[in-house]
Amino acid sequence: MEIYNYNFVGYAAYEDIAKKAFDQINKSMNKNFYFEIAANEAVLNAAKYSIFGLNDAEISMTVLISDTDVSVIIKSITQPFSAEHYREQLYQLLDNPATMDMKWGEYTGMTERSRGFWYMLTACEYIIVNNDGNEITICIRKSANNNEIPDTQIRRLLPRFLIKKNGVVQ
Repeated sequence: MEIYNYNFVGYAAYEDIAKKAFDQINKSMNKNFYFEIAANEAVLNAAKYSIFGLNDAEISMTVLISDTDVSVIIKSITQPFSAEHYREQLYQLLDNPATMDMKWGEYTGMTERSRGFWYMLTACEYIIVNNDGNEITICIRKSANNNEIPDTQIRRLLPRFLIKKNGVVQ
């Protein structure tokens, strides 16, 4: 297992960190454009919702590269957010026949809901958000086909949204 830790302040500092991190990731697997977008969204959210603001957000990024997959963990001290409540709202989409088979782009075009989580869900095998919303882990298999546009049906994406509560993934 390879582990790379990066700590930085402010979203602007992420450009250099992203280059270093994805140079390491791309050495171990084919470049995956969708996964890079997911990581960028996670970092942007960490900075945007930081209690210190976009330019002063204290962000840590850990890259874990195993034989089979790559995980990126993003942490920041953010404004309160209940990932559990958010997931409950998302799962209501599965109870509605009008939305459960929609593509995420069709749905987000009709709502003001955050598109960042949808990008992450589309690109990753799964995402894990701690219940306070200040830590997110995104994971992809190295064997993921990076040339194929991911299936974005709501019913296929939502099971990828996991919550870590009291140290346990649910």
